[in-house]
Amino acid sequence: MTEHAAPEQVRKFAPKRKPEADPTDRAGEALLAMLKEGAKLSDEKHERLMDLTHDLSRQLHAAQERINALQDEVAHFRARAAGAEKWLEVIEKQIEQTLITPMAAGWGEQAKMQ
Repeated sequence: MTEHAAPEQVRKFAPKRKPEADPTDRAGEALLAMLKEGAKLSDEKHERLMDLTHDLSRQLHAAQERINALQDEVAHFRARAAGAEKWLEVIEKQIEQTLITPMAAGWGEQAKMQ
């Protein structure tokens, strides 16, 4: 071996110095880090908004079902009210025919007698 061979081997295994980072590289790395953080925040917000959307959708569906049930109840009670009004008309006619008309006729006869 020669005197020069040993230092050459040592140089191969010696830690290499990292060159000073270029300002453009540092800016690019910082920008990428900010983009990753922004994407992470965006994903978190998206997930929260999706949960909120699903919750509101369920509430809207429940409200629509309740509205439909109430509309059915309104239709039911309107039909009952219409039936009751018809019965009241029938009862009114019966009262007129059986009570009021004969009583009015009787009063007319009494007035003639006097």
